[in-house]
Amino acid sequence: MAISGDFRVSAALGPSPTKPLRINPPHKLHQPRCRKLPVECHKHEFLRAFKFSMEDNIPIFINVSEEAKQKIVSNIVNTLSDFVVIESQDQVQLSVSTDPTLGTIYSVTVPVRRVKAEYQEEDGEGTIMNVEYKDNGVASGSMDVKFDFYVPVLPIQKKHDLLLSEDIGSVEIRRRLKDMTYFQLTKMNRRCLEFQKSPIRDAISRIRFAPASNNLLISSWDTNLRLYDVDGSKLAFETSGEAALLDCCFQGKTAAFSTGSDGSITRYNLDLGISDNFGNHDDLATCVEYSEETGQVITGGWDKKIKCWDSRSMKVPTFVNTVNVAVESMSLSGFIAMVAVGLSVNMYDLRKFNISFYSKCVDIQIKCVRPYLDQGFAAGSVEGRVALTYFNSSNNENNDGYVFRCIPKAKEKRHNMAAVNDIAFSPSTPGAFITGDNDGYVTIWNAQSKKRVFDMPKYENSIASLSYNLDGQLLAVASSYAYQEENELEIPPRIYIHEMDDQYISSFSDGCSK
Repeated sequence: MAISGDFRVSAALGPSPTKPLRINPPHKLHQPRCRKLPVECHKHEFLRAFKFSMEDNIPIFINVSEEAKQKIVSNIVNTLSDFVVIESQDQVQLSVSTDPTLGTIYSVTVPVRRVKAEYQEEDGEGTIMNVEYKDNGVASGSMDVKFDFYVPVLPIQKKHDLLLSEDIGSVEIRRRLKDMTYFQLTKMNRRCLEFQKSPIRDAISRIRFAPASNNLLISSWDTNLRLYDVDGSKLAFETSGEAALLDCCFQGKTAAFSTGSDGSITRYNLDLGISDNFGNHDDLATCVEYSEETGQVITGGWDKKIKCWDSRSMKVPTFVNTVNVAVESMSLSGFIAMVAVGLSVNMYDLRKFNISFYSKCVDIQIKCVRPYLDQGFAAGSVEGRVALTYFNSSNNENNDGYVFRCIPKAKEKRHNMAAVNDIAFSPSTPGAFITGDNDGYVTIWNAQSKKRVFDMPKYENSIASLSYNLDGQLLAVASSYAYQEENELEIPPRIYIHEMDDQYISSFSDGCSK
């Protein structure tokens, strides 16, 4: 959502302000960026550098050198760039005027494209208060200016105090945050994948990174399967079908599978760009997994059947297990298949798939199930809870596991909870797993300490799917409506890529030690 305009800061050599100065941010627009709105902070009482002659009380007009003017512009641009996206620094203008009463006035006009997402608020204000001045001497014509800038309270965070300390020669920004891990994550590098030639036109059902590359497989309700080269920032493969796609998975590097709302199971050759029907369910085919260990394809659907297929053959499954409710989710861990069936997770050994060898009731209506390495699994529920269960409770101090309410920090005092649509465990940080819910919150948790580590900024729509790449350095987040709530916004789906760098790992470690 783009906002544009000119942000003007005027520094007047005038009396000290007696009231707090408030800056009103621009209103959001629903139209694309095609016009400019005025975004002004033009208060000629902003600074005090007004000096009087000790004898006759006549104003003295202070001239500032060209070098000082450049520093003024640079400092303002650097400060604003933390909160807004500047159209072009080449278009920044500094004008100097005089006033018989106020003296010399310096006005800086900065063309602003939009306010950064983390500082946007529908009906909020930023406030500049407690302006302090320190004269650096008449000869230099400069002074130190300090003020408090309070960021509006966003829906995803508590109010954070932001202290800006500025002088003409340098700009120092010191943030006093109660939760440093939150700040580190919000500053983490994030980008949105571009689908300009072939936009995703309906809800995203699943995203998955490839087993050995940064290619991202995407299934969606617009019947299309897409393969996106994240490193090259380009769409590498796309094909459409006859039905909405509800799940997808890789088969090695060059092949993939998908399941459809018409019960179809489709296999794709990603190199040749061709696809063929692999098999069918009698109702919606909701999930699909491929086992590298056995070469088997495992599918589940609303026909209450779990089917095991030999990837080298087609049409006829090798095993079929019937359960008493529809299959909503499925995951693999080595030779073990974990299948969400109502309030329980059934486990099957792929080497003898004819019967479940273990079933665990977690007492929540399961929405998704994901493996926790070889230690257990995590199941997310439609009621906003997560159950973490261990395979071998005797070797773990947490016994069988635990169930907790998956509530982001911003919603601690609210009673309504959103469905947990997906869970992903970090391959690089032991004990770290991430949840995405139907309200658009992504939260990172510590499985060992049973603590929330931090929240990402709230997304514009529900979190449909999450995926880490092989080494855990990239996290893909699909923000998309999920057809679960009446009030879901049907805005275009988006996929974001987060770089989970050393700063993230450090933040997780700090969160664990608290």
